[in-house]
Amino acid sequence: MGQVLVHLQKGTEMLSNSLPLAGIKVIELTHIVAGPCAGAILGDLGADVIKVEPPDALMPSRSGYARQGGYFFLNRNKRGIVLDLKKPEAVEVFLRLTDGADIVVENQGPGTMDRMGIGYDAIRARNPRIIYCSVKGFLSGPYSTRPLMDELAQTMAGLSYMTGPTGTPLRAGASITDMGAAMFSIIGVLSALLQRNLTGVGQRITGGLFETALYFMGPASSGAQVTGETPQPMGDPRPRGNNTLYDLFPCGDGGKVFIAITNDAQWKRFCPAMGLGELLEDPGLQSNPGRAANRGKYFPKVEAACMARTVPEVVDALEDANIMVGPLNNPKTVLSDRHVLSPGRMQHMKIEGHDLLSANLPIETSAYTIREQHDPPEAPGRDSKEILAENGFSAAEIQQLLDSKAVYDHVDGPAVASA
Repeated sequence: MGQVLVHLQKGTEMLSNSLPLAGIKVIELTHIVAGPCAGAILGDLGADVIKVEPPDALMPSRSGYARQGGYFFLNRNKRGIVLDLKKPEAVEVFLRLTDGADIVVENQGPGTMDRMGIGYDAIRARNPRIIYCSVKGFLSGPYSTRPLMDELAQTMAGLSYMTGPTGTPLRAGASITDMGAAMFSIIGVLSALLQRNLTGVGQRITGGLFETALYFMGPASSGAQVTGETPQPMGDPRPRGNNTLYDLFPCGDGGKVFIAITNDAQWKRFCPAMGLGELLEDPGLQSNPGRAANRGKYFPKVEAACMARTVPEVVDALEDANIMVGPLNNPKTVLSDRHVLSPGRMQHMKIEGHDLLSANLPIETSAYTIREQHDPPEAPGRDSKEILAENGFSAAEIQQLLDSKAVYDHVDGPAVASA
């Protein structure tokens, strides 16, 4: 019994000091957003993620590998190797890397991995424990062989229709379908790891962009079936129901704030906080239904009260009154928000000698702290030699692979391209 307690105590100590996927090895062959995002989540959780890139990664035609802000965010906590997978020697290197891996992540076009000889069946034959995660445009069905990208997925699933005003569909302001598909795929991967602990064998996981957008539209699609009506796009002026305020207000400093008042208690705190105590005396404004019916009585006064203040003044006053409020930010201004700058909210990367803030994985646990492990591979092939050596390649083998240009340990720029 004492030995068991000691073992449990040591396990607890390890858990408190280690990320949950420490010791899990991932081989990633991805580009653009969805695949890299999946690998980044695994890396954030402590997996050793090895990103495989082509020799022409820096060519303009390879936009999915271009070194810019999005690339650095999506490829943090990874190491990088360059393989020319058009060469049999490089394919063999990839297979040897997967022999000791737990997970493969890829988002190549339909059929590409099989054509290169590194599809699920080929890798599973060598490593039955492999969990092979593919992020594709569509899951099985009539469209499964079609390529797809984020905006088209949003269009087909009805998300663009719901985002813009009637007649002017709009893409969401972030690649939510790509990133959502990555998240759902990783749910599948983590579930497969649990199953592998019981069965000893891996499995294939596929995430679909279209199906992700379709899932996001589930509430709207369900509502349409119940009512028989086509939902009203979110971009249209629309009834606020019984919400007193659920609106964006201009302020005197040129900024804007969003204010949400959804019940009577909030209204009673809001009015004195904004110097509008007289509104509490109006018998027509005593309840949500009454305020909804008499919006013209108070809405202009709220607008005027906001215009008489700066954004920070409105936010501070309403925060003190425990009212839901926030400024309208853009991707640059949000980085100066005090909550964003508080400990744990951002990862810190070094890129070209500069510090880059990168939004952390949005979870917290009592067992570990998610933190940066590796800066993203700023130069393709940064870690090629190290990765090969760790995976049993001799110094002579590594040099031969470099000489044959099956493997690169650096890529100088657009002049270096795959044969």
